Amino acid sequence: MAGPGFSKFKGKSGKECDSFIRYIRRTAFEEGKHKDYEWMAGFASSLYSGRALRWHSKLEDEVRENWKRLEQEMIEEFGVSDDSGDSEKDEAPVGHKLRIGIEGMDGRSNHSYQSDFDAATTTARSPTPSSASTPVTGPKKVIRDPTGYTGVIQIALISLPSGLSEAAKARWDPASIWYIRNKGTEVEGQLTLTSRREDALRVTFENQHVLKITNTETKYQWLGVRWVHSGAPHVSLDSTDYAVLVRVDGVDSKTQTCIGSNLAGGQISHTNWALAGRTHEIMSKWERPVQDRRRLGHMADLPAVLNLDNHRLAFLAGRPGDFFHAMSGDGYASVRLVFHPDQ
Repeated sequence: MAGPGFSKFKGKSGKECDSFIRYIRRTAFEEGKHKDYEWMAGFASSLYSGRALRWHSKLEDEVRENWKRLEQEMIEEFGVSDDSGDSEKDEAPVGHKLRIGIEGMDGRSNHSYQSDFDAATTTARSPTPSSASTPVTGPKKVIRDPTGYTGVIQIALISLPSGLSEAAKARWDPASIWYIRNKGTEVEGQLTLTSRREDALRVTFENQHVLKITNTETKYQWLGVRWVHSGAPHVSLDSTDYAVLVRVDGVDSKTQTCIGSNLAGGQISHTNWALAGRTHEIMSKWERPVQDRRRLGHMADLPAVLNLDNHRLAFLAGRPGDFFHAMSGDGYASVRLVFHPDQ
């Protein structure tokens, strides 16, 4: 089953890693296993050799047994190729690749940042993909441990709803640069957007999972999320539960409060962040139900969406497509949060 060209994976280069990941995905798709992350991880484990085998043997079991997490760790360790040649067009349709506007290290917009959506997380009711297309190199510096890094957060549009007016489409051009805006008073608690970097919220990674706001004078000094509904959130593919981005006032989980949403009344957390070191994407994470942890991993990545009417950022417990359907989708766009550290 290994096929020509992949009797083994040695971890020699980003190009080899790129080809290996696409090979595992294609093989899983052909075998009808593209949603079985444990099978994909097991199949991949039979092909590691040399440096890659030594690296793989040191991973935690919950990473080694979950292809979704294993793939992320591979990209962090070995990188991927920047080559976006025509050969990828012949690959099995296991996901969408969309080009979106990301600020380059020179402060200008480019469209090289690609997001891979697992086919299992989208539906026909998902927004229509945007179509920015100029390939320019994006952020390159790999951040292994973000602790101590300070910077701003860009909101990168991935897709827009099909029902937008022409005026709205022009305003939300994927090539535009948007940041989370700093609004410093407790009365103006809701986090909004700005196109001006100098007006952006500035954050520091206190550790790998905590983001502290550095340019605020209020007691709400940490970024966090709060679930809209009371009780424990239902984190699974078919869930329509969601949390909103808020400011949190302290590190004691039993007494902390937040501002930024009058709608949310559920659990609060400010220790749920993670940074993808190569792409600089900030991800919000949440614990999966106990019965799903061995198969899918302990923590789930929560897809981010933006309400285009009130600029509220939300993080989803399930598939974006199901959420868009439940919310009559036209007012929401899929986004990613991208960290831009100070140089």
